[in-house]
Amino acid sequence: MYSHLYRLAPMILEKQEAGGVTAALVEGEAQRSARLSTGGYIANIVRAGGSSGVRARIAAMFLQTGPNEFIVTGSGMLISPSRQTWVAHRWH
Repeated sequence: MYSHLYRLAPMILEKQEAGGVTAALVEGEAQRSARLSTGGYIANIVRAGGSSGVRARIAAMFLQTGPNEFIVTGSGMLISPSRQTWVAHRWH
């Protein structure tokens, strides 16, 4: 994991300055999932496999590299992306 972060460090700094970094950390047995909104998408993140030992903590980081383009790094997770939709209401 740290070797990936080391290689991505210049991009992380660049995207962080521009607001293109989103991350989640899920710890302990009580937390089973996370939900992030990034770049017009919703990412539902759940634990992959058991929740003991190393898998008691999962992490995910999303770097938006362009419209509809992301680099995702992390460990111990399954990610289900979906397109974020907005509904506009008009009040009369």
